[in-house]
Amino acid sequence: VLGVDKEQGFSLSTDKYFHEEVESHFITDGIKIPMDFGESMKNVYALSKDTEIITYENGEIKLSAHSYGKGRGVYMAGLPFDMVNNRILYKAMFYAAHKEEAMKIFYAEDIYVEVHGYPEIKMYAVVNNKNEEVTTVVYDHKGRKIPVSLKPSQMIWLSMEEDHE
Repeated sequence: VLGVDKEQGFSLSTDKYFHEEVESHFITDGIKIPMDFGESMKNVYALSKDTEIITYENGEIKLSAHSYGKGRGVYMAGLPFDMVNNRILYKAMFYAAHKEEAMKIFYAEDIYVEVHGYPEIKMYAVVNNKNEEVTTVVYDHKGRKIPVSLKPSQMIWLSMEEDHE
């Protein structure tokens, strides 16, 4: 499913041919801050050329994707919580489900901003999780772009019924 395997010592004599990173990938597009893989996993390698190697460091796969059946498997070597990894995990779930086009609903371009939709009250909250002012673009329930500026740690409410453009 994941397209990778962990060397357990039984295939040390077998060459591991697949280690070229893809040039760009949906999961990491727009992420400008390096990922933290934590303690990570050692000796993980791709099983075939069909494995999309997204991040390859020190001779090991850190992040990859692999098509399997009607979905995709996504391998992450480690994932301690931070806002970059939060966004990577979010994007990986949409990618694994082949739902990339649906990602930009209640979404913010800045990784430190969250958008929470509440359709039952026709409102959505935009939250700045940073201790600095942030100007970004958020996407409403219809995927429309809305520019917002938020003060440090500010939360604002927007109506789904209003045109914010």
